[in-house]
Amino acid sequence: MKTKKILIPLLVVLFCTLVIGYFAKDTIIKKVIHYQIKDKIVCKVNAKNATQISYKEVMYQISNVSLDPSKIGGWNGIINQIAVVDKNNCILEQKETDSSAQLTIKDIKNNIPKDAKFIVSFLSVCSIKGTDNKDAIAVQVNNQFYKAVPVASASTDKTAIKLFTEELH
Repeated sequence: MKTKKILIPLLVVLFCTLVIGYFAKDTIIKKVIHYQIKDKIVCKVNAKNATQISYKEVMYQISNVSLDPSKIGGWNGIINQIAVVDKNNCILEQKETDSSAQLTIKDIKNNIPKDAKFIVSFLSVCSIKGTDNKDAIAVQVNNQFYKAVPVASASTDKTAIKLFTEELH
């Protein structure tokens, strides 16, 4: 009888603590992510050509040159977009990844357009060690960093990144 009187309030307190902690987690994560990105430049993916992004009002071509993590310098900008892309690299649909990282490729696949060829995640923009940002930057595409150069200095479309993902249909 005494153990029931002690055990029931203890379980109620434990349950309340877990519920409060669970809902507070999302708020804490949002605040931490907002603090981390508040001074970062927001970059945009070119809707007509998803192999290009704008960074500091300059259009960069994402090349097919992948970069080793040891070559990545400071974190300069953020894209945080998941794009549904057609065979011509035009964006059909684009969504911002939410701060708690709940938006996934599986979520987007539920209502995918018929013309869709790829689902691509664009995440961060970083500097490349030993390289001026005016010459090249690193762009994180599908969790891999690729070298991006200003469109004016890009040699040909043959050097552009080949977008890929798992089969959609």
